[in-house]
Amino acid sequence: VVTGTGAPGNGGALHVSGDSAITITGGTVSANVAVNEGGALWNGAGTMSLTQVMIDGNTASGADGGGGLYNNANGTINLQNSTVSNNVAANSGNGGGITNEETTILNVTASTISGNTAASSGGGIYNNGTATVLNATIAINTAADNGGGISAMAPVSVKGSIIAENIGTIGADVDGTFESDDYNLIGDDSGNIFPESANDLENIDALLAPLADNGGLTLTHTLLDGSPAINAGDPEDNSPDQLGNLVFGDTKDIGAFELNGILGVGDVEQSVADIVLYPNPSSNGQVSLKIPEDVSNSVDINVIDLTGKQVHQQQGTSGTINLDLSKLASGMYIINVIHGKTSKSMMILKSR
Repeated sequence: VVTGTGAPGNGGALHVSGDSAITITGGTVSANVAVNEGGALWNGAGTMSLTQVMIDGNTASGADGGGGLYNNANGTINLQNSTVSNNVAANSGNGGGITNEETTILNVTASTISGNTAASSGGGIYNNGTATVLNATIAINTAADNGGGISAMAPVSVKGSIIAENIGTIGADVDGTFESDDYNLIGDDSGNIFPESANDLENIDALLAPLADNGGLTLTHTLLDGSPAINAGDPEDNSPDQLGNLVFGDTKDIGAFELNGILGVGDVEQSVADIVLYPNPSSNGQVSLKIPEDVSNSVDINVIDLTGKQVHQQQGTSGTINLDLSKLASGMYIINVIHGKTSKSMMILKSR
């Protein structure tokens, strides 16, 4: 957790320059301030990869903005399973959540960008480089000028994503140049900015719940009953959602959150909810599941990587079940335990 720091220039919490590579997994970067660019994180010329990170409540005071993240020339930012929320680009700044400058690459995957504010354009994202948005939810952001959700000075490719309930003087949800890779929900495209593909939904209420803790390490917007995003995603995409929930039913939901993909703790039988995974992180790939004694019959255990590929499977009963994941590459995995019609998913980091 990095909170409450300030920078006289760029990157309120962290400034990374040069041809470097940095990876941040887990944690919260909040309430930091940069006088110029990147209220939380500033990246220049290198690659910054963020997974399961909360970037919340940071401020950039300079004209170039980037209230949460600022990606400078020749930089690459990979944002995955993360949330960028409640950040501010003040004093005529662009990119309340993220500013992506020229000759840069921004990849947003299974992430939420919500409640950010730009004094100029791009409440959620301001893009002037190369940007791809996949299975994301971009909602409730505000821009005083253009593009409450996304302001695209250069093309933004979007697939399987919700861009809705944003506010902007021109282009409430989207403004600029976009490429649709299909299965998107655009709440307000009254200006006919977004090029509609066959399975896109436009000018429709996404029916999003407020940003909240829906059972994972980052905050998300769940879908309300009757949301048109439910079961409207790519039927060929079986990748987990932002929280690691698997596709529920035959078809993925649009956006970062899969409704009922894995039922919340309050909705599953208590015995399944009480399953414990340890140690986490694991340095050698040897992990254990503690299954409560009142779990009758066997449980199915599936280990899934972040692309949705099953990499390990076994069965067990109540008591302690040992898993040998030592042959898997380092990284984040989802452990999904299924018992009858109920299940629980947990994220684990294999650090070596």
